Amino acid sequence: MRYPVNYINITNPFKKAVHYGIDLGWGNECGKNQPIYAIDDGVVIYKSIQTTGGKVLHIKHANGFVSEYAHLDTWDVNKGDRVSKGQRIGTMGCTGTNARGNHCHLGLYKGISINYKDLSKFVNPIDYLTRTSEQVVTDKTEANYFIKYHKEEPKVEWTIGNYELLVSKAIRTSHELIDNIVKVGACMSSVKPNLTSANSNDDAFYKIGTIVDITEIYVDETSRVWGKLQNCWIVLCNKDGTPQAKKVL
Repeated sequence: MRYPVNYINITNPFKKAVHYGIDLGWGNECGKNQPIYAIDDGVVIYKSIQTTGGKVLHIKHANGFVSEYAHLDTWDVNKGDRVSKGQRIGTMGCTGTNARGNHCHLGLYKGISINYKDLSKFVNPIDYLTRTSEQVVTDKTEANYFIKYHKEEPKVEWTIGNYELLVSKAIRTSHELIDNIVKVGACMSSVKPNLTSANSNDDAFYKIGTIVDITEIYVDETSRVWGKLQNCWIVLCNKDGTPQAKKVL
């Protein structure tokens, strides 16, 4: 997960039982209404104007967290929208009675939705976020807080050949049908020992560590990388750039 701003200036830290998030302020380099970005892929599950928080958004993420963005000046997304990591979702503001100058309050909550009656599930976002190469950290923030840096992985060149699967991968009939997974019963007998299930009615997933011979590469409109093996397809790299396999030399 990344920081929600490209100018990282922590003006108020997380304090257990006192302040359930971090406040990210502004500077002359970015202005009072700098863009606010989603910290990770997810779904907008809450959009409301609160008395203290002003304009607030909640985004549910697949990793078991919900992120909270408060005191926004503008919204760029609506409830129910799917958002991508780094997608602009609004701008920094000073809305709400609890706002002390323009800033974004970022909360991080363990669960599928935020229950303001159980504040114990809020965690310190600093422990879970990393900065990217394009994000600037102020000297004061750098000195007072441990801002983890996301090391950029070298770009993978996807070519035909043998790959070892780093995660369990679904076997699909087409690179155009992400939800069309082959059933175990439809797989060739030579493939079945490498699957996670022997039940004919289950979806066919290759086991972690399986070596596959890729004969064709296809990159779809979302930047997802597909590999063809025999007459089927698997995903070699997710749309966020996370490799699902490594080349076997």
